[in-house]
Amino acid sequence: MTAGITEAGVDTWRLLFKTTRSSGAEVFELGDYKAHWMPGLSLLAVEGHPMPERLCPGAELEAAYGRVTDLLSAEVGAYDFVGLSRLDATATHLFGRSQEGIAFLQGFSALDWPRLKPEVIGKPPETVYLIARNGRGRKLARAYDTGLLRGTYARGEAIRLEDQGRFRSGARPTLDIDPRARFHRRFVPLWQSMKGVRVAK
Repeated sequence: MTAGITEAGVDTWRLLFKTTRSSGAEVFELGDYKAHWMPGLSLLAVEGHPMPERLCPGAELEAAYGRVTDLLSAEVGAYDFVGLSRLDATATHLFGRSQEGIAFLQGFSALDWPRLKPEVIGKPPETVYLIARNGRGRKLARAYDTGLLRGTYARGEAIRLEDQGRFRSGARPTLDIDPRARFHRRFVPLWQSMKGVRVAK
């Protein structure tokens, strides 16, 4: 196993479309996606993984969008893309030893985050959410043991960092969004503040 970043990109996104739909369930499957029809707003939300088997690089979001609209055309006909209401920018890091990944999550949960507070799940930590102190508990990011969660690696061997972008009406980005830049804005300052921090047991 080679330590380091093994994959980076978008894990989950939610796309919003203005459209009409005369009948059918409000929640339904659309290919590999979950779709939520809101008739009062003439709005359809489509949520899922842009690439089912791996993270989607930013450069491939346009192609992933094309696959969504192909499904949409068959289901509803005409539509207008409103923007993104969710985008999870993610990177997975493999650690050479399980103890290193466990220590990373312990250190991550122990830091004093500016304007954020950690919420820790598991002991030792399996997931650490970063929550806005004044944002009614809104989760902005997380670090979690993806290998343990998915059963693909031993505890502590594969850790993911994820910026959890949630966008309100009036601030919804289009496909021009740069997931890499969002990830960097969230985590690079935190990484810089962690320099020199050691976790000892």
